[in-house]
Amino acid sequence: MNKRHTSIHTSSLVDNAISRIDSVTYFGSLKFPSKLEKLYQEERLKQREKEFIVIGITGILLYNLFVIVDYIMLPDIWLESFFIRIGIVTPLMILGLVSQRIAFLKEKLDFILAILIILVSGSIIFILFLSSNQNVLHYYPGIVLVVLFGNVVFRLNFQYALFSSVIVCIMHAISSLFIMKGHGDININSNMIMISGTVMSLIGNYYLEKEDRIKFLLNQKLIIERHRLQEINILLEKRVKRDPLTKLYNRDFFEYTFDKEWRNGLRYKYPIGVMFLDIDDFKAYNDNYGHQAGDYVLKKVSNVISKNANRFHEIAARYGGEEFVLLLPHVSLEEGLKLAEKVRRGVWKLAIPHDFSTHGVITVSIGVCSVIPRSNIKKENLLLAADEAMYHSKKMGKNRVTPCNMK
Repeated sequence: MNKRHTSIHTSSLVDNAISRIDSVTYFGSLKFPSKLEKLYQEERLKQREKEFIVIGITGILLYNLFVIVDYIMLPDIWLESFFIRIGIVTPLMILGLVSQRIAFLKEKLDFILAILIILVSGSIIFILFLSSNQNVLHYYPGIVLVVLFGNVVFRLNFQYALFSSVIVCIMHAISSLFIMKGHGDININSNMIMISGTVMSLIGNYYLEKEDRIKFLLNQKLIIERHRLQEINILLEKRVKRDPLTKLYNRDFFEYTFDKEWRNGLRYKYPIGVMFLDIDDFKAYNDNYGHQAGDYVLKKVSNVISKNANRFHEIAARYGGEEFVLLLPHVSLEEGLKLAEKVRRGVWKLAIPHDFSTHGVITVSIGVCSVIPRSNIKKENLLLAADEAMYHSKKMGKNRVTPCNMK
């Protein structure tokens, strides 16, 4: 499949995804088709790399600042709390941060974060289990802060946010039956705060991700349209520069490039070579074989020229009718003659029958000229000398290469 078809296919995929995801009013799947989903996740990871460390360190600091709260509200288990927070959970959180730098773990980042949210929530519940202080009743609803941090600040993928939130809510509900035993009214209030906070954070997480995905799709659409515009510009540029039949450069582009190269050669003192080439007895071929056959010959000769004049800066152009010109910067007369001979032999080897020509097949006559530009030489003189050399080839029997005598 070529680039254009790929671009059209991708654009259609993006349009369909935008339409589908924008039509989801309530909770529904936010997942794209597999290829688009992979690209989205890759882009998302790149964006999150910049903010992940800052958010992660902030989360670790906030979690450990609660050691002070533990000291004030739960003095009976403060040392245990300190050990759990600093000695066990914090190293695991740091490992979670480091995992973002490990290539094969990057794709599992949201899963790792979801596990950390569950772990941090579980550590707080365990600390509260250990304490017999009445302040536990007031402390307990604070677990919802961990869920809020994961869903809204870290912005876990919705599926992982939902997974970790449900697990933490279940842990909260079950543990509250034991921790708040005998305080049914407070237990109900605590669970309502937990559930309400979790649901609100999930709604926020969902719509944040939805907006992020639409933004991604619109950006992809913009990139695709930019590529399309570039393709159109390249196509238009080629049409402006190229001869439509032979696909070689046209005369206007040759003259523009020749002028530029001549000025550079004048400044940096390097040789500029020019080769004029004319198809022998082409009018007779057209008259007897028809214009379609003539076009075929022009294309075949152009292919031979293109294959040989393919070095950097070399310009091959259709100068007019059956006449071609090659611009050969940094090419001496000797090198130009060798190249011309290759082209001449290449056309001869095509062995295209021409019963109305001197040699019985399609041949070319070539004139070659090369000079280091000087202030007392006009670039037009170089063209004229190469053209005259080409006509000398015709006078000498055609199917030959003639050097110019320009100095």
